Amino acid sequence: MSGASSLAKNWPYAGYHITIFSTGEEEALEGPNGLGGYVQFYPVNALAEAGAHVDTFTNWHSNVVVDRELITGQQPMSADEFGNTLIAKLNGSSR
Repeated sequence: MSGASSLAKNWPYAGYHITIFSTGEEEALEGPNGLGGYVQFYPVNALAEAGAHVDTFTNWHSNVVVDRELITGQQPMSADEFGNTLIAKLNGSSR
C-alpha cells in the first residue's frame, strides 16, 4: 500500500461516488498563468486511489454528486446546485 491508499486506510467514504475539481481545472490554475503554484498531486487521482468513485463533468460547469449522506460539488460553479441539493436533503426530499 502506498500513497493516498495507505493514508486513507479505513476512510469512511471509500466506495462512494463523489466529485472534486477535475484534473483539467487544476491544470488550468497551475503555473504563472494561473495561481502561480503547482499541486503536489491531483485530487481526482488521490481520491480514486483512496477508494472513491470520482465523477467529474465538463470543466467549469456545475456538477453535484449525491451518494448516501454525502453531497459534493465539483468547483465554485456548482455552488447554486449544491445549495439547492443540500436544502432539499435537509427538507427530506431526494434530488
